[in-house]
Amino acid sequence: MECAKILLFLILATTRLIASESEFPSSIVANYYYDYSSENIETLRALHSDFTISKERLQKWDTILKELLQDNPLPEGGFYRICAYLYTAQRDAAFLSFDATQSFKGSLDPITVAIIRLFYPFFTPSITLEEDEYSYTLAQLVFSNFKVRFNEENKEIRKEKRFINIFAWTGQRLEYNKSVLGWTPWVISPISMESDAPPQPEDQASWKQLLLEQEGLTPSPTTFWAKRSSVEKDNWLDITNRYLYSRDISLAKTLFTRSILALALYDAIITNTKTKYFYSALFTETKIPSLKRAIAYTAASVLSYYFPKERDHWLNLAAELVTHLTQ
Repeated sequence: MECAKILLFLILATTRLIASESEFPSSIVANYYYDYSSENIETLRALHSDFTISKERLQKWDTILKELLQDNPLPEGGFYRICAYLYTAQRDAAFLSFDATQSFKGSLDPITVAIIRLFYPFFTPSITLEEDEYSYTLAQLVFSNFKVRFNEENKEIRKEKRFINIFAWTGQRLEYNKSVLGWTPWVISPISMESDAPPQPEDQASWKQLLLEQEGLTPSPTTFWAKRSSVEKDNWLDITNRYLYSRDISLAKTLFTRSILALALYDAIITNTKTKYFYSALFTETKIPSLKRAIAYTAASVLSYYFPKERDHWLNLAAELVTHLTQ
């Protein structure tokens, strides 16, 4: 839980947040992830669109993406990677449009298709696109930033980063090849989130205790998580989207919240993976959090910040998942 709190603090401290949870200023440039110029805004003001961005259209694209991922799974962590790119690009496009027109004019279809094709070049939309010059121009202004980041990140992933482990409890020198280690954090540096090192190899007593704690750890059904399908299990972005769509929550807050959550989970995955494969040891949940635990409490912390009245609900879901993993 502490790791998630630190991550949330860093995100909220370094990300330009909205003025309040319920009100948005007339100019909401501060809600962008990337910076956009006054020339970008003037370019949009010279154009017109009859389309309007809506939660219903976002939901339709979520369904399309989920089906695409089911049929064509991405490499490890790929779901969180594509959602971080997509949700944040949608957020930037929507808020850029708002700042140009004082309304959520245009369509997110062009920017959505462009981001999905970074991951799936063959992607052909199954729906009739809402498209016009305004929406395509909006997409071009936003997409260039994300394309540069994606290409640079892929260069790091292709380097086949390896961790040479010198703390392995077996006393062996181990190497791990994980594509996640090539990911680029969106908000923080992974070093700021590393867990404490495990006992040194010569500390045999501590290692024996860790191994004893591992004995008999088998999953058991719980109220919420046991009912999930294999696709839905531990999927906090789906859980969040269902919450956002089923309640009277503004489009602006929906766009912003799910983008921030996706970025938080992305950085948490990098940090957890780095720690796990650097120390290479068997750990109980109380020592170094599992990836699912890290994701659960990061998500619960972010959602508790934006929806404090539901804090107990988010934390209970996270705790229940951890119980399901460790019992």
